[in-house]
Amino acid sequence: MLQLETNLDDLNPQTYEYVMEQLFARGALDVTLAPVIMKRGRPGIVLTCLAAPAQLDRMLDVLFKETTTLGVRIREVTRRVLPRRFVSVKVPGGVVRMKIADVNETTAKAAPEYLDCKQIAERTGRPVKEVLADAVLAYAKQRVARPTGRG
Repeated sequence: MLQLETNLDDLNPQTYEYVMEQLFARGALDVTLAPVIMKRGRPGIVLTCLAAPAQLDRMLDVLFKETTTLGVRIREVTRRVLPRRFVSVKVPGGVVRMKIADVNETTAKAAPEYLDCKQIAERTGRPVKEVLADAVLAYAKQRVARPTGRG
């Protein structure tokens, strides 16, 4: 994997969302923005992007066209990821996909897909935090019913 990084101190913050969307649309696996204090005490942002080497030119194209950067640092990095799968759970108002990452044969991490919860909250008028909590609870109950570690 490649990690691309650049410091931005003169870019209109309203463009951050658009730049991130463009990077993701061109294959970025992750994009983060972190506030920093730069030289002479100026506030700035470090934009970091993770992408496959084959996507390098596409990432650079976005960064040079859509930001004020004059340079991008590029590092080769290794990455380890847990295997992931999805399990659907029913909650009041709809179905939520749970992203499951298996740590080992008996341990898994589970998180509700936020966009599923957001859509249910918008459709039903329920607070999104309640939909998220309902999804976690529904998954926990489902696991108790099938305690094999993979369900």
